[in-house]
Amino acid sequence: MKKLLKIIGIFTLIMTSTNPITACICNKTSITNLKTVLINHDLGIIYVGQVDEPNETEIKSALVVDGKNPDLDTSAIVISDITAKTAKVVGDGKKYSTDPIEINFTINNFIDITGNIIGAIKCSLKNAAGDIYIGTETNINAGKLYQRTKGSTIFDNISGTNITGAVLSLTDTNDCMYVGTKTAINAGKLYWKNKNDVRSNFSDITGNIQGSINILKVVNGDIYVGTSIQDGVTGILYKSTDDTNFTEIQKIIGAVTSLIAINNEIYVGTTIGNTSTGQLYKSTNGSTFNQVSGTTGAIKCLLEDAGDMYVGTATSINTGKLYQRRKGSTTFNDITGNITGAVLKLLKDAAGDTYVGTKTAINVGKLYRRRKNEITFKDITGDIIGAVTSLLEDVARNIYIGTEKDIDNGKLYMSGNI
Repeated sequence: MKKLLKIIGIFTLIMTSTNPITACICNKTSITNLKTVLINHDLGIIYVGQVDEPNETEIKSALVVDGKNPDLDTSAIVISDITAKTAKVVGDGKKYSTDPIEINFTINNFIDITGNIIGAIKCSLKNAAGDIYIGTETNINAGKLYQRTKGSTIFDNISGTNITGAVLSLTDTNDCMYVGTKTAINAGKLYWKNKNDVRSNFSDITGNIQGSINILKVVNGDIYVGTSIQDGVTGILYKSTDDTNFTEIQKIIGAVTSLIAINNEIYVGTTIGNTSTGQLYKSTNGSTFNQVSGTTGAIKCLLEDAGDMYVGTATSINTGKLYQRRKGSTTFNDITGNITGAVLKLLKDAAGDTYVGTKTAINVGKLYRRRKNEITFKDITGDIIGAVTSLLEDVARNIYIGTEKDIDNGKLYMSGNI
């Protein structure tokens, strides 16, 4: 019996000690050197839907498509150390080796979606249904109106035969859409269309309105029209009495370039002729406007953000300032910082980020963005061509950037959901 137990014990010891060795041999798989699969390390220009840097998913897609590495199994790699120009690719240690490989790329944040749009982009509008409208200038005092319905990728020319002039301003309210144009130096047209009307053409409701129609804005249900007469030395403000009739409320110094409402106050910015000077006006009753001091330059754009006010100006043809007035304050602080160029457009998106579009030279501009709760603006221009003349956010949080390369030539860009 003792001999039998000794034999059984020896046999058990051998089986126990050999099992791990056997299992190791059976489960062992070959690991491929990642360098033999990831042949192209320079991806060239890759599109990313966010502005600062690509995410891991976007890099993996670019490795296969832009980098032309079709045999790469992206589920067996990890992306790390991502910057705006480089990243590291590491194998999972099972299928691919873990030696890190650095890859290079150039980010393109904006897709050129100009397509069949003709002319310099002058204005844009997103309606409640998610449709997008683009107004252009195709020649001196001539232009087009384009529409892209929600879910479509095509901008259709809906100018018809009755809209005349360069399309400078757009707005909508109460199921009605309004289009303002410039037909001559000191003249323009105002068009109107009821969205529920099956007619394809807009109606001319200019009436007694004088000047090129630079601004259309809805404030507390009322529609304000800002114009330019006398070669931009004077502007006129009009206010709606109903959907299609307007009354003059005040002549002011300079062509009207911008209008916003902050709480119970309305602010209007102007540019005086071809100069780099302008005026800022304020009204507490919507009818009488008085000058407000504190900024320098021709006022090109205004923005309201949670009670704060931003003012973009041009101090020369290609230079400008950005001012901020805090809620409850009367002081405008210069926050231009690293922003270069005349400040033409401002946008606050749904995420709380602020965008600034500028003109830095003839046919050249910059796009800046400041993230929510950050202090400085970052240059995110990328390969955008032209002065930034239009900024818009759609219902899906895509940003649209309209530019002017020349008096009759521009581009429309779109960023992904950022």
